[in-house]
Amino acid sequence: KIIGQDVTDATRREIAQALSGLEPTIDIKPEYIDIPETNGKQLVVMSFNGWNFGDKPFSYNGRPYYRLESSTKVMPRDLFENRLRAHRPIDFSWELQEAKGVEIVDLDENRINIGIRAGVDGGRLNTSALKETQNKVLEKLGLINNGKLNNAAIVLFSKEPYNYTQLKIRLARFAGTDKNEFIDNRQVNGNFFDILDAAIDFCFKHLNLNGKISDLKRKEKLEIPIVALREALVNALAHRDYENLGTSVGLAIYDDRVEIENPGRLPKEL
Repeated sequence: KIIGQDVTDATRREIAQALSGLEPTIDIKPEYIDIPETNGKQLVVMSFNGWNFGDKPFSYNGRPYYRLESSTKVMPRDLFENRLRAHRPIDFSWELQEAKGVEIVDLDENRINIGIRAGVDGGRLNTSALKETQNKVLEKLGLINNGKLNNAAIVLFSKEPYNYTQLKIRLARFAGTDKNEFIDNRQVNGNFFDILDAAIDFCFKHLNLNGKISDLKRKEKLEIPIVALREALVNALAHRDYENLGTSVGLAIYDDRVEIENPGRLPKEL
């Protein structure tokens, strides 16, 4: 049986104050429903879509809480941070964090110039980028924030990997169709383009190459089109988890296949 309660101005203020403790703020408009034959008592109704709010990390009066069985407990810091990362991944992106102790002189100027030229030739950058300073172009590309290089700049253009242990690729050529015996096995450290070049060279070294004469020119091609290999390697390098130190992209060539792998998870919605 619904009994209801006496609702006064003080009741309304108390409810409003309680709702104001939620962060981020949510728009809940309490309803006050009269209950017949109760001498003016009312039912206080507050409704919202719990599914929509379920994934957002909320705090109350500055502290996060979570439900454990039938109890409400203060949420541990690491769990709250994971919820924040899941809800606002761009705010916690490793790539956008400041690269501490690294300056513009630590970047490979030649690599930057090649990248700018490739961007212009590919229609991704305006031709005016060829006349701008490298600092200006890096700022436009989001690689410099408030005058500081971010981790993405190091991944792309650093001269040395420094303490970025994840800037490497594992290259292996196995004999046969399993990993029991390898013919060639190495690791290459460097920036994005160093790693990509090393992987492409490794493919040319260990994949079958054939050629033919056409219009007095010799045309060579791999048994797997180099365009396809390059696209797969670029994707593996671009869409990997760089925050996980010590991990790396892997390229393995077998007699019957090529395997390319990278560390990380699929996006949460997948």
